[in-house]
Amino acid sequence: MRRYAKTDRLLFHYNGHGVPRPTANGELWVFNKNYTQYIPLSVYDIKAWITTPSIVVLDCSNAGVLLPFLAAPLESAGETLDPGLDQGFDQGSNEKGSQPPTPNISAAAPPVDPIDAVKTTIVLCPCAAGELLPSNPEYPADIFTACLTTPIPMALRFYISQNQLAMHGVHPSCVDRIPGKITDRKTPIGELNWIFTAVTDAIAWNTLPSPLFQRLFRQDLLVASLFRNFLLADRILRASGCTPSSLPALPSTSTHPLWLSWDLAVETCLTSLMREGALGKNLGSPGNGVRRNDMYSRPAGQRQDERERREEEGEKKEEEAKAGARQAKVGVPRCELWTPLVLGCFFFLLLVLLYSSLF
Repeated sequence: MRRYAKTDRLLFHYNGHGVPRPTANGELWVFNKNYTQYIPLSVYDIKAWITTPSIVVLDCSNAGVLLPFLAAPLESAGETLDPGLDQGFDQGSNEKGSQPPTPNISAAAPPVDPIDAVKTTIVLCPCAAGELLPSNPEYPADIFTACLTTPIPMALRFYISQNQLAMHGVHPSCVDRIPGKITDRKTPIGELNWIFTAVTDAIAWNTLPSPLFQRLFRQDLLVASLFRNFLLADRILRASGCTPSSLPALPSTSTHPLWLSWDLAVETCLTSLMREGALGKNLGSPGNGVRRNDMYSRPAGQRQDERERREEEGEKKEEEAKAGARQAKVGVPRCELWTPLVLGCFFFLLLVLLYSSLF
């Protein structure tokens, strides 16, 4: 991989859903060559393959246990690592699944300089050591990966799930119906992406030291995008009981006041789209953006829609009846009063003329 990337930064993304958790010896679990069983793979082998600069994303439970191993330099392994290590897979391809020796790491490792960590290896983890990834039917199975790759839909799903009163009856799947392109600011989804970028940049600038902020958010577009999305993952995962961690270590921003500005923008956008019917007009179906009530044979939203339609028709008929009554009460009597008055004046003038002609 490093041969093709040359001096560019490599991204190593490990999705560990459904596999054993990382071990305290600094090992991940992967398939053998025959895809018949899991075998351990040392993070030192991974570091030797990808070298630096690199980004390591570990989307698995107990991911924080690997941070000390990824932070330690290769020289601390106490042995010479072969850059072309394919031996770990060869040894694990047999039935016994023998594991390569894992070098020991000192528990009292020196602290890592954040600037040096950005220059060498950046690590993003969804949870600390001993923690399990959350599971929520309203979110994708890989919450951390979804936050890093599709932050706007995840942020909208999080807002809907956390604000049931304001978003009453709205299903999280409605976020897939928001019109527009993520790169076009003139569209709703593009405007939300622009606001999200501004808010996360402001939170990072307000929280991080200036040199670290310049390194993470102003030098590499890929690194800046990942760390903006990592701030969102920190907010969502901490609400689910996890403690995201990273290298370099960042302070928690899940309770930063500027998130309220983002929530306001999301609420304004969703409310406007709901009013215009862009999130689905048919009620009672999760695919159309409204929660379904399965307690009855017919969805509650549909019954509510029919009841509201009948009420609107009744109100319209009532308004028409009132308008007719006002017309009958105000317009017709005036005609009835003016007609005899005009006729009386006409007959009076006629009598006057006849009398004057006789005398």
